[in-house]
Formats: sequence, structure tokens, C-alpha cells
Amino acid sequence: MSGQRAAQPPTGLQASGPSGDAGPGLAVTLHLEDAPNYGVDLSRMAGAETLRRDFAQAVLAWSASERGGRRTFSVLAIKRALSYFLKYVEEPSADRSVSRVEFIAEITPFHLRGYHAEMLRLRSRTTVDDYFNRVRTLLRFAGTTSDATRREINKRQGWSKPETQIERYSKRDFVRIRDAARKVIEDAHARIHAAHLEALEHGAGNAPDTAKGLALHELMTLGMPQSKAGFRSLAALGPHDYRQRFVARRHLFLDGDEVLAAAVLMACHRGLNLSPIVMSGMPVEIDADTVQLDLDKPRRGPGLRFWPEILTDNTDRNDQAARDVRMIAEATEPARTWLAHNNQPSQRLLIRWPFTANKPHFGVPSATHQQGAGTRDGNGASWIPEGIRIDFQRLRRSVPHQGVAKEPTDHNPSTYLHYVRTDALALAEQQLEAAAGIQTAMDRARLEVQNRMREGQDSGESKDALIANCRDPETKPTTGLPCTTGYFSFLDCLDCENAATVSRLLPRQLAALDVLEDLRDALGDAWERKFARRYYMLKSIVERHSPAERLAAADQVKAHRPSIIAALRQEGPR
Repeated sequence: MSGQRAAQPPTGLQASGPSGDAGPGLAVTLHLEDAPNYGVDLSRMAGAETLRRDFAQAVLAWSASERGGRRTFSVLAIKRALSYFLKYVEEPSADRSVSRVEFIAEITPFHLRGYHAEMLRLRSRTTVDDYFNRVRTLLRFAGTTSDATRREINKRQGWSKPETQIERYSKRDFVRIRDAARKVIEDAHARIHAAHLEALEHGAGNAPDTAKGLALHELMTLGMPQSKAGFRSLAALGPHDYRQRFVARRHLFLDGDEVLAAAVLMACHRGLNLSPIVMSGMPVEIDADTVQLDLDKPRRGPGLRFWPEILTDNTDRNDQAARDVRMIAEATEPARTWLAHNNQPSQRLLIRWPFTANKPHFGVPSATHQQGAGTRDGNGASWIPEGIRIDFQRLRRSVPHQGVAKEPTDHNPSTYLHYVRTDALALAEQQLEAAAGIQTAMDRARLEVQNRMREGQDSGESKDALIANCRDPETKPTTGLPCTTGYFSFLDCLDCENAATVSRLLPRQLAALDVLEDLRDALGDAWERKFARRYYMLKSIVERHSPAERLAAADQVKAHRPSIIAALRQEGPR
């Protein structure tokens, strides 16, 4: 569907303008997939008010576009980049030859180049290019961007992000992380599930009317007990201190450390990225040992973003994936009950009630996204094993036969190549596999050449084809007719019973190998299908010659390359 986003899900595909009747302002409301009414306010950013209004409308247009931001994380990233740019154009500098900007129409290529150069003094190249590209994105969606600036933002940067090596956890550390996370979820489930059942029983009138039952039901529906007696029944002193409210809420809700443990445990089973884990919905029951998670990764594009992940318990491998996900779902059910009771129904799996918040939050606390920093004191979640920091990129590379270690068919080629390049162990494994594959191909080629190619039985130079000497050009063994493939299909000679290899053809054979090697990178998989077998056969023929002979023939290779290229192009000899 040209010009439209994917049909599902419907939320997050549109954006609305500022509320009120004052016209375009500094605040806009975006309809995102994880926040249906997400406000973006530029009133506290630097820069002229008119300029910020222009950028607010650009953010609105970007969010409503086919490739615009769908998640709050994307919007926060573009706001961060915009704040640096607005600060740059707001603050005049003695060595800057451009003036203060009042409107987007006044932004020039000089502002963009200066911003990029200034940021390079303060941040890494990777960070600067990320910020710069996000500012360029907003300028593309601004209706008043000048032609000169549009030409500037459409220029290619000419720099690629370096591949950063990501080390796997050792098997011992991986098991320690998984077991520690599972212990947290088991303890949380034992605490919450029993209390949740008691609250439900009290609400249904099927249990004795106790202070604790009433307090739990109020906590599940209203967010906290409505009396001091209720707080005391939950081992909390009262409602006036947020620490005591947190103590009461722990009876029914996960905190940030526990939700981090849930996300880690899910990653340890399937090696998933954090983004689909955070956005995961409730599991679908398939049978007693199997559940299905419907996952979503927008970066894959409309055709591949949604997929089902089947989780099965396997006692032989100590794999309790379905059991663990069921525990997480039951431990977060009270939070979904609270949301439904307060007209905010949700089927999200990972929900927590932060330490000082007055309502549940979705997903993992932002401070824990990469390194597992603590949710309260910044020193790390208390359950994380000593000496270990949680990194989801490392986790997904450490899961046996899952995540990055899946077969290449589970990723597109460029993504799989990125995973291999950034994983030292995977790179070494791939290199060993490639070397073994090449050795197998060479062994097979040597056997074929030994069985088919005559060596040293020279029929005379007059019967030379392009890379082989022919015993009888007038009688092709397979047809009995004169041979017509010795030039345009010269590689077919390697499969012919009439062919022989002689020393005088070594320069041409080396030239053919040289040209075929040049074609390998350009043709990719097509090269493997079309040329690989004959390439290794030709290589096995060349290796029959001594190093001294090959070195002497190398001086003549350049002269024969045009003939090889012309033959491959189906052109006449040059």
C-alpha cells in the first residue's frame, strides 16, 4: 500500500495537533503504539519561540508519516538531538559567522555544518552522526526548509559506523544470570499470586471479611489501601510516606528490579532483543507445556515486524521457558487489573509499579536498558550476581542456538553479517566453517580434475582452447559434433573428457582465476551458483604447477585478462 503504513496495529499511525484553540504552539500530541496520547513539549528548550513552533509541527509531521516514530523511545531520541541543535543556533559565538535563527526557513547549510563540527568536539562520531541525522529528518518534514538546506541534508555522509565487538558471557556467568533472574521471579510470583487470589476471593465475596483481604482488594483496584488499618494489615505504617506505600504495593506489584529480572529471564530463553521483550503481550496458551508470545519489532519493516515465538518446557535441557513466562504473566496480572479498573486496559506482559509513582508503568526502567543500573540507587539491581553487569546485547549472543546464534535464515543477510562481525566467537566459528567449506570444495575439485583432466598429453598449440588443450575439437564427447564452447563457455572445458592441461596455458588459467575472484564480491550468492565449482577445479589445476612456474607465469596474467573478460561477456576476442 503505497504512502501508507502497515495495516496493523492501528495505533501509533497518526498524530494530532496541539490541544486548545490557540493554533500551532510549542506542544503537540502524538499517537504512538506504546502511548496513545503522548505529549511533546518544546517550551523548555532553547531557541526562538517561532523556531520551536516550526520544529513542533515538524515533529508532528514526522510522527504521522510512513517512516515516522512509532515508540516513545524514538520520540525521546529525536527530542534529545533537537535540544542540542536548538541550543547551538540559540547561543551566538565569537567565531561563528551566522546569525541567530528565528524560523526553520532561516536555517542554512552553514548552521548544519557548524553544528556538526561543534558536536564533534564534544561527542563521539557515532553519537554526533546519530543526532545530526535526526535533525536532518525533522528538517525534511518541515514545510519551510529552504532549497539550499534541503540539498545539504540530502547529501550522503560518506562514513559508516564501525563494528564494535560484543563479548559473550561465559557459560558459567550466563547460568548465574539466568538462575538469579529465575529466583527473583519465583519469589515475586509466590508473593504476588497468593495475594492476588486473596484479593479476588474478597472481591467476589467468597472469603471471610478480613482487614487484609479488604486492603488487598483496594490495592488491586485503587492502588493503595483506603485506611490505616489496611496499611497495617500489609505491614506498612500508613499512606503518608511513599516508602510505606511502596511496602504495601509490593504485595501485588512488581518493582523495577523484578521487571528487569523478568526481561532478563525471557532473553535467556530465546535471545530476544530488549525491544520486543518490553512490548510483548500476554502469552497464548497452546498446551500444558507450550505458550506462544506474539512479538513485534518495527525496525524489521511491515512485512517482518510481527512474529510468534513458541516457548516450550523441556526438562531434559533444564529449559522452563513456558513455565517462566506463565509466572511472569501471573505476577503482573494485578497491574492489568488495576489498569482495567481505571479505564486503561492493557495486555502488555511487563508492568511494574515504580518506587515513587502513583500508577503502574510499562516495560523495564530506562536506566536498566543497557547495563542493568539500579532502579533506585543507581548501583545495580540487588539480585544481579556479583561482578556481573547486565547487557542484553551480550545476553542474546550467549543463548545457545538462539538469538544471534540462530541459523542465518532467521535474519536478513545484512543483519546476520552484523551479528557475526560484532561477535568475536561467532566470527571465529564462521571463519572455521568457511575454511572447512573451502577445503571440502577443493578436495572435491581435485578429485574431479584427477578423474577428468589429462595432464601433459599435449595435442599441439593449434588445438588450444582458452584455458585447456583439446584432444579432438571436431568431436565433442557428449554430442559427437564439433565443439563450440572452447571460448565463450571456456569453463565448460573443465568438465570435458577431451581437455588437457599444459604448462603454456598456465598464464591464461591464472588470469581466469584472477577475474573470477574479482567477480566474487560483485555477484555474491550468484557467484557461488555459477562459478564456484569451476573456480575450485581451475585452482586445483593451477596448484599442480610448482611455485616457481606460477611465479614466472604471473608476469603474463595482465595480458590475458582482457580475453577472459571478453569471453565472460560473450564478446569476440580482443
